[in-house]
Amino acid sequence: MKRTIILCFLIFSFLTLYADEISFSSSSSEISLKEGRRQITLSENAVVDAGNVRIQAEEITLSGNEWERVEAKGNIIIDNEEEGINIKTSVLYYDRVNERILISSFLEINDRMNEVSAYAGHLDYLMDDGILTLSLSVNMNIINDDDVVRIRAERVVYNRNENTVLVSGNADVIWRGDEYRAQVITMDLDEERIEMRSNIEALIHD
Repeated sequence: MKRTIILCFLIFSFLTLYADEISFSSSSSEISLKEGRRQITLSENAVVDAGNVRIQAEEITLSGNEWERVEAKGNIIIDNEEEGINIKTSVLYYDRVNERILISSFLEINDRMNEVSAYAGHLDYLMDDGILTLSLSVNMNIINDDDVVRIRAERVVYNRNENTVLVSGNADVIWRGDEYRAQVITMDLDEERIEMRSNIEALIHD
């Protein structure tokens, strides 16, 4: 037991010294320091704090020379207080070097800062660029001024920084009471501009 506690302390010190600040806790852990196979597996109430990102899950694995890879599974909650992002899912891969989150399971995401909520089957989130790419039966709602933009499609690319949305694959958008359908729909929410391409249908109310 004493050897394990000392080992955990040394790993924590290395992380804070050579990489972005990261800390972790769990009820159970398994640690490997073999060259080329450095890995920590946390289970039972596993929590990892990496910079502004907090990950909670049934199991979390940290790996890489500087613990740059984070994988999680089971009842995952990802929270970034600074960006106002909260994600719930069951399978996660987080690349800390490139600040990229990949999710390949059903997910629910809430962007409190931009008042966006969505469900989808896959997510690719480039955190530094503020670009969320959701795919597989995407259902998204965006509160824009006093209206709710409702989006249904196979793929949605939402740029948080520019407040633009690219919708593709049987795209269906309801905006200010009007409905738009096309294979590709592009929206600029700040400019209140919408463009459509291929198989266009629209129902405009006076």
